[in-house]
Amino acid sequence: MPSTSYPARAEHADPDFPGRDFARGRGWGIPPLSCVPVARTAGTVGLLSTPGDGPADWVNAGQALQRILLTAASRDVAAALHTEPLELAWLRELIRRRLAGGGHPQLLLRLGTVTPASVSVRRRPDEVLRWGGDRVPGGDQGPPPR
Repeated sequence: MPSTSYPARAEHADPDFPGRDFARGRGWGIPPLSCVPVARTAGTVGLLSTPGDGPADWVNAGQALQRILLTAASRDVAAALHTEPLELAWLRELIRRRLAGGGHPQLLLRLGTVTPASVSVRRRPDEVLRWGGDRVPGGDQGPPPR
């Protein structure tokens, strides 16, 4: 990821839940737009949980996440998914007891608005799309005629 695509310092939420630090503390990235401290937030952190922890619960969580993401996108709200803490059994259990009211945590996510500072670098579709081993002409024209 190019350093022009992320802030030099990760923002924090209150209570503290830092944003992702793509530079790993090196300070790379886009510097703050001003020297004046700005009252900003790194978004709102949410926990998606289910009453049980079986296949039906996982499907229900996925459907709920779909609704959350579609609603957020329709209102220009960005989402960042944080599943890593739930991959540690002891931490997932701690979150279940203290934050999920006994439910089973399925996903931590952060919702918030963003101020684009620069355009992310993307390759043209025809550089990455292939159809049957051949490059797709124009990249977005679909499969070649048969």
